[in-house]
Amino acid sequence: MFGFYFLFLLTVIISAYQGILPVELEHIPFYDTVGHFVLLGIASYLGHKALNGQMFKIRFFPVALPLAPVLITMFIAIEESFQLLSPVRTASLVDMTANLIGIWGFYWLATRK
Repeated sequence: MFGFYFLFLLTVIISAYQGILPVELEHIPFYDTVGHFVLLGIASYLGHKALNGQMFKIRFFPVALPLAPVLITMFIAIEESFQLLSPVRTASLVDMTANLIGIWGFYWLATRK
């Protein structure tokens, strides 16, 4: 399931770089911010479940960290940085904040029984 969702997410990202996202979305208030929150949140939830809650420990760091949310955070931080180089996209702290809240909020939901 996560693999298919990740391919869908990559399709959305590539479409955004090509400027071919549906223009109808622009009529929805805050569609971009909500989209970042929901799309990355679902990725975090599914990724955490797909990896069976796998954690990893960083040397000299006092706690173990969940693998899926950390990998998704790193991926999206790199992708958001690439937007600085794109004439079609704009990097945004609001988008990055929505990404992080979605990733870690949905991770929290994934850990609830």
